[in-house]
Amino acid sequence: MVSIGLMSMLAQGLLLKPLNDRIGERRVLIFAMSVGVLHCFFYGFAKNKMLIFVGGALVSFTFFSFPTISAIKANNADENEQGIVQGAIYSCKSFASAIGPFTFRFAAENLQVDWMPNIGASMWLVAAVLYAISVVFCYLMPEELANSKVALAKKKNLEEEGLAGMADKLLNVT
Repeated sequence: MVSIGLMSMLAQGLLLKPLNDRIGERRVLIFAMSVGVLHCFFYGFAKNKMLIFVGGALVSFTFFSFPTISAIKANNADENEQGIVQGAIYSCKSFASAIGPFTFRFAAENLQVDWMPNIGASMWLVAAVLYAISVVFCYLMPEELANSKVALAKKKNLEEEGLAGMADKLLNVT
C-alpha cells in the first residue's frame, strides 16, 4: 500500500499537469479510466505476485481521474456555483465509497464461475466493467466543455468577437 501511495504521489505530482497540458482533461480521463480497466483485469486474473505488482503500478494512474474531474467542474461552473458543484462531486464520491464494498462483496460471493482463476476475480471484473462504462462516458463528453484550453480559446474568441461586434455597432451608429 505504501508503494501505491508513493507512486500515486509521484504520478500526480510529476505527470498529471504535463499530461493535461499535452492531451487535455478529457483524454486524461479516458486514459485514467482505461488504465483502470487494465488494473482490474490484472487483479482479477492474477496467478502470481508479479501481476499484482503490475496492477498496483497501474492503479496510480487511475487516481488522475478525481483531480481532472474537479478541473473540468471548475472550468464549467460559474463562480457562485463552484461550492455547490464541488459538494455534489464529493457527495457522489462518498456515495460510491459507501456502496462500493457492498456491491463488490456481492459480486465476489455470488458471481463466481469456474473459469475465473481465484475467488475474488468476479468483483474485479465488475469493477473493470464499471471502468469501461466510464471510458465510454468520458469519450462522449464534448471536447469544448471538457478541455480547459479549448474552452479558454473559445471564450477568448467570443470576447474578441464581442468587442469587435460592439465596435462595429458603434461605428455603424455614428
